[in-house]
Amino acid sequence: MQVLDFAALMELMGGSEDVAKQLLASYWPDAQRLHASIQQHAESKDLDALKKDAHTLKGSSRMIKAERLGEACFALELAAKQDDQVADVLKNFNAEFEELQQLIQQKL
Repeated sequence: MQVLDFAALMELMGGSEDVAKQLLASYWPDAQRLHASIQQHAESKDLDALKKDAHTLKGSSRMIKAERLGEACFALELAAKQDDQVADVLKNFNAEFEELQQLIQQKL
């Protein structure tokens, strides 16, 4: 599974690279805000808020074809729901987020 399937995103956007890049540009600020919020919720152990933000980021990440981050968000959402190994799951989530950040910066 790719970090970001840009070809699939372009296909969803009618084959337009420009429109796909515009979608990434609109996705990224909100993704960064949610990432920061998830970090704060993890530190304060507000698992309900963490679960909600992970769920939100999961949906938008899958929409732009960032499936690996979407899966990491899903794992984080489940860990928060079960109060189980959130810190370990958060490490993987952060690694996936960093990889996606690098790819998006290359595309924009």
